[in-house]
Amino acid sequence: MDSALTYPHMGRPKTPSLPTDVIGQIFRDRVLELMPRVFPRARNETEQIKALASRSGVGGETIRAALKGERSPRLVAVDAIARALGLSISELFSTAPREPPPPPESGSKRPFPTAPSDSTKVTRSKSPRISTY
Repeated sequence: MDSALTYPHMGRPKTPSLPTDVIGQIFRDRVLELMPRVFPRARNETEQIKALASRSGVGGETIRAALKGERSPRLVAVDAIARALGLSISELFSTAPREPPPPPESGSKRPFPTAPSDSTKVTRSKSPRISTY
């Protein structure tokens, strides 16, 4: 009788290199679809990402990592990216086909801020205070 016990491998489960989440895939597909239309003067994806970063106020590396599926952007960043593309978050994630808004003409006023202003600054609050009578 063999008394040796064997244990299953207890290491970390292997994860795919790209996330398989549906929301992340929709985000990547829509942004990659809209960037050439919104930034027609940009010659390649790198210039489109730089233009999107400049217009949205979100870092270019954050946008690049989100488009590659390496990181998930925060909701504030997704909102800024959607606004820079001329859409709301719900429109960005809508799977219904629709034409994007035309790019702003040079010299015209943009309908969205190029960078967050101090009046729209989002601050984190500490945990909510619970009153005890």
